[in-house]
Amino acid sequence: MHVVLISDGLCKLFSERRSEMVYILENNIYTSVHTEDVERLSANWDHFINTGGSYDVVFKKRICSQFRSIHAIGSSHVTDTGETLYVLWCSDVTDIVNAEKISTYYDKLTNMPNMSAFGVLAEQERVRMRKRGIVPAFVYFDIRDMKAINEKYGFSRGNGILSGAAFVLRDVFENDAMARLSDDHFIVLTNKRHLEQKIEQVNDQILRNPMGIPVQICAGIYFDEKTGIDIFASIDRARIACKTIK
Repeated sequence: MHVVLISDGLCKLFSERRSEMVYILENNIYTSVHTEDVERLSANWDHFINTGGSYDVVFKKRICSQFRSIHAIGSSHVTDTGETLYVLWCSDVTDIVNAEKISTYYDKLTNMPNMSAFGVLAEQERVRMRKRGIVPAFVYFDIRDMKAINEKYGFSRGNGILSGAAFVLRDVFENDAMARLSDDHFIVLTNKRHLEQKIEQVNDQILRNPMGIPVQICAGIYFDEKTGIDIFASIDRARIACKTIK
């Protein structure tokens, strides 16, 4: 391959001088590419060079001491002289990729982790708690009669109750692992000590919501005193405890 033209924008994107960009493209296009992306990038590049057509790949590349997500789109064209011209456009999509990760693992309404994220966070936190001699407690919260609230006050105010409940949980349980599971259900992994007082605080604050809507919550507790029990099984036990008192 021989580089015909490099735009100022490409040099600026990769923070390289034009001479360096020429050397990288002609000798080693995988310079500073994240190791986990090299094999995939290599396979896509070889296919593009050998068969032509189109090129579309996202990969991580170290730029100015940090990895950025780069989206490269390419096309090939056969010239009148029979040579093949390959054209590439590159753009930084780091913010878009991060936003997609956030939407995958976080609930949009409450900005809380979802079930998938909680499974990872809770497992890490449970290990730390046990090392410190703390008994982990799973608390399953259920807002009572959420359907009736939506029907009487509308979904907009109902969503206000849900986002307000998330705010209260973060305020009372601070740095504990927590998530919105679905609909009006929340889960918290916290210390067994002083738990009932904290649940009372949550109930009081949600009841005194600024919209003046009468709201009650149920809370089911599972003390995770046995090892070897799956995170989601622990959540289910807390859910069953909550269901029995509804």
